[in-house]
Amino acid sequence: MDYLLAENLSCIRGSNTVFKNLSFKVSRGQILHITGANGSGKTSLLRMIAGFIYPSEGKIIPEKNYTHKDVHFVGQKYALKKNLSVEKNLSLWSYLYQKKINTDQILSDLDLTQYKDNDVEVLSDGQKRRLSIARLFIHSAPIWLLDEVHVHLDSEWQVKLNHYIYNYINEGGIVLISSNTKIELNSNIDINLTNYNV
Repeated sequence: MDYLLAENLSCIRGSNTVFKNLSFKVSRGQILHITGANGSGKTSLLRMIAGFIYPSEGKIIPEKNYTHKDVHFVGQKYALKKNLSVEKNLSLWSYLYQKKINTDQILSDLDLTQYKDNDVEVLSDGQKRRLSIARLFIHSAPIWLLDEVHVHLDSEWQVKLNHYIYNYINEGGIVLISSNTKIELNSNIDINLTNYNV
């Protein structure tokens, strides 16, 4: 995928217009950083790009129905099976993406080796966050949609995550990332959704 283009997007929830007339273009090898107050539509925009919800107005190009193999959406809620072990959660993603994985290597990279057999529900929020981003390395997708993924990570892991993002865009990936706090990430395009609220 060479670029992602949004033209005059609007998001309406019930009788509430969340944002309106939003346009941008992000190309391969670029990072789009989305900021804004709580409720300004950051998560809604990323879910719209992922194809989980549809724009109330406007369009997204390329126009297609994304599958789980086209886009990595990493949201705030981790998307982990709490009653399964760390290793079994990785196995589920391996099955979903039909990819053979080196579980031990992934766990080592994420500093989670000692929790391999622990159920996810006993992990700290930071550990859950690290596990949630593991899917980024199991299957290669042209777009990463990252919704406040720096939350719950300590400063060391925020830096590591940024390096993962830089490596990905250097290989031609497209990243859209949201935050409502300051993150030390060099982005190519910045959008404050508060400016598009009505």
